[in-house]
Amino acid sequence: MMTTLGVEPKSASIGSAPKQTLTRALVVGIILALGAVSMILAERVFNQVLVKDPAPLNKPLAELAQKIGPYEASGEDRKLDTEVVAALGTEDYLLRQYHDTRKKAGELGSNISLNLNYYASGSATPHVPDICWAGNGKLRHSDGAFEVVDVPHKAGAPTTLRLRWLAFIPDRDPSELAIGQDQDAVRLINVAYLFQVNDGYVSTAPEVAKHFWNPKARYAYHTKIELTLTYPNGSPMVCEPREAIPLFTEFLRTALPEIEDCLPDPRKLQVPAGTPTSQPVP
Repeated sequence: MMTTLGVEPKSASIGSAPKQTLTRALVVGIILALGAVSMILAERVFNQVLVKDPAPLNKPLAELAQKIGPYEASGEDRKLDTEVVAALGTEDYLLRQYHDTRKKAGELGSNISLNLNYYASGSATPHVPDICWAGNGKLRHSDGAFEVVDVPHKAGAPTTLRLRWLAFIPDRDPSELAIGQDQDAVRLINVAYLFQVNDGYVSTAPEVAKHFWNPKARYAYHTKIELTLTYPNGSPMVCEPREAIPLFTEFLRTALPEIEDCLPDPRKLQVPAGTPTSQPVP
């Protein structure tokens, strides 16, 4: 006996699928409406802003002054590959080398590379040399922090800022690292950085995450300011960390007001009272 295979008709009545779709749409609409109401209540009743607006730069980073005190921009600003920009998470970046006109080419501190990464909103996990440089094969030798006193700002009184510094072993024979008779003194690649977070300053990525989402602030933005001693060709210069720190200090004191001129102006953004302004974040 031959059996004919067929598809049995479904028992559901015609029109049930559209009704289910309509029901789901209604549920989704109600959830979205409740969410919107919750955000409005949080903002109006509890003075908390759950959805942060992107904070616009005061001017593009590329418009940072080419000459800052004795420092002059050297060469073209470096551009990153598309893939690297995607990994960085922002198109607002600046990679520029400055030359100290008081020094001869190749002299210690004659060139400093400035790396700015700006995030208008939505990122509390900044890229730091601790991870990025190590990911590129650099071996960390030592790290720590140092303070720079009397740092001027675009607006407000000078403050004391803390920077994190790292020293990496260069790609060369370890026997070439020793300096003179001091076997503890080694020539290393030196990097220093700090962050501006909602117009306050911190020196580590965990602090960025801690202070990034101020519930009372309408904005949640931050900028990484990273400095590296370099040769005129852009490659990292090696020296002792104790020699690098004064050079970072002088450049930061000179350049920070100009950098802040590119960053969001809290007066224009109407940053609420209580938000740190041009000072270290406690």
